[in-house]
Amino acid sequence: MRGVTWIPGKDNISDDISKYSSSLEVYATSMAATYGQAKVSFLYARPAESLVEGITVPNIQSAQSVEFDQWPKSLESIAAELGRLARKKTE
Repeated sequence: MRGVTWIPGKDNISDDISKYSSSLEVYATSMAATYGQAKVSFLYARPAESLVEGITVPNIQSAQSVEFDQWPKSLESIAAELGRLARKKTE
């Protein structure tokens, strides 16, 4: 496993927004143990606070993220941006 990409949809955001960032932090840090590796890269897209009121930026060590300010009709543009981040990280 080289890495994990997380792109939330409207339904992935809990009604209790105060738990979202901490839950994502736990998820991201669990990946290495889940896959039995020392490290797993984590790239994620995060909605802006203008889109999800009260959302905070997760504190995920060495993760990279892109922010979006509207729910995309297609995840293609977000996936492409995360791909560019991943490519830069390996160069």
